[in-house]
Amino acid sequence: GWVVAAPTGTLNLELAAQGGVLDDGSFVLDVPAEGSFDVTALARGWAPARMNGVLPSDDTEITLQVGFGGGIAVTVVDRNGAPAEGRALEIRAEPPWLASEVLFRFTPPPVSGPDGVAVAQNLSPGSYRVSVPGGASAVLNVVEGGISEVRLSVE
Repeated sequence: GWVVAAPTGTLNLELAAQGGVLDDGSFVLDVPAEGSFDVTALARGWAPARMNGVLPSDDTEITLQVGFGGGIAVTVVDRNGAPAEGRALEIRAEPPWLASEVLFRFTPPPVSGPDGVAVAQNLSPGSYRVSVPGGASAVLNVVEGGISEVRLSVE
């Protein structure tokens, strides 16, 4: 896994403290003593865990609990309504959060199968813009344990 912390509202990973997760699931990051910061933990096979507005002190200890998250199921169809196979989805958190732009470095973006269906799993609860290059897009809300569905058309 990978953990990142940055001043609250910062999305630039170059300004963030970063570290790996130890065998016991713990991590240590050095963060500035002033102001609040946001923390995101990413682990393959799990939804990202996030905590915002943490105020550091000498003994600040936080616990992030990863979960399975939710998912998005997209049926991609051509202009005639027939399934469109082989279309990679583009999925972006909306609004973006710390490390949301690296979500699919841990898992490749889903691609539509012969039935036109592509499924993204292990997403943190929140809103996501889903799009198909050369086609439509939609904003979906993901909830823990749920699957949000949409039908998108392509040219």
